[in-house]
Amino acid sequence: MKTKLTHLHQKITRIAGTNWGLNKDLRRRLFKTVAERMILHGAAAWAYPLSARQSRLINSIQRKFLLNITGAYSSIPTAALQIPQLSPFNTVFQAELLAIQEACLWASKTNQQIKVWSDRESSLHSIASIDTKSPIAQQTQEILLKSTNIKLGWINAHVGYSGNEAADVLVKKATQEGIPTFIPAARNHIKSLLQKESIIRWQKEWDNGETGRSVHNGLPKVKTTPTPWQRPEIMFVTGHVLFPTYLKRFNIRSSDSCGCGKLGNPLHYATSCMFTTSYHLTKPSADLEPLWWKRVMNNNNSRAKIKKLIHFIAENETLLFPKHGDNN
Repeated sequence: MKTKLTHLHQKITRIAGTNWGLNKDLRRRLFKTVAERMILHGAAAWAYPLSARQSRLINSIQRKFLLNITGAYSSIPTAALQIPQLSPFNTVFQAELLAIQEACLWASKTNQQIKVWSDRESSLHSIASIDTKSPIAQQTQEILLKSTNIKLGWINAHVGYSGNEAADVLVKKATQEGIPTFIPAARNHIKSLLQKESIIRWQKEWDNGETGRSVHNGLPKVKTTPTPWQRPEIMFVTGHVLFPTYLKRFNIRSSDSCGCGKLGNPLHYATSCMFTTSYHLTKPSADLEPLWWKRVMNNNNSRAKIKKLIHFIAENETLLFPKHGDNN
């Protein structure tokens, strides 16, 4: 494998030098589609577990291609050439932690006193915390415990620090040219994505359902927080318990009519019944009924009037519901 890849690299250098020939994007594509596939061929059989010697060999092979792709100086460390590219499911927080971890890993191989600077306080706090749940932060803690020559520090972002500005440039570059790196998505991020997907599916089911349409009119959008409705408002929007239309459906009454002779549903009592004129709301046209329900159930004054209406109906059943319609 090493011989084949060395020959391949020599051929590439004949058509792409540091400042001439194929552009960097095409060089990267050649590496991804040819060299990387040659490296990974049969990896399932020989790379688990990967020995230290195999790791050094693979790094030395990759290094030649990475230098050609990036145009970097030959003195630059291999770790600096291997800019990781994370998945869309990974968070900015994870990316920042990974950058600090890679810097600490590189610094741990030197005997110099090195200070790693970051403009992300949240990442530094996570690494400093004994209760951190992030695997990347925990791994960085282990590196720091073994390497006393490394210190971490915080600096302000976007105030002209050349090193920090260079890091920002490399981050943008990694999104296009970085080496794909798998890191499990953060638990909180997964939870957020699942919640969003659940809300989307719940909303579709709620919009396309066949039952609860009166409630849908009042609550067209699903949400995870409780709606501040009390029992009278719930009875009104569902049409349950007191109303003739509900009582007839369960054979408690033989008629679904109000005492005034009209259909005894919630809308009738709230807008047109002759016995409840003191509690009337403006009657909507048929095509505006859904909008009427939504506005009424989201208006405090209207809901207060509905509570009084339900109380009035409960106290005057004999007036509103004639006994000849009662099956009991």
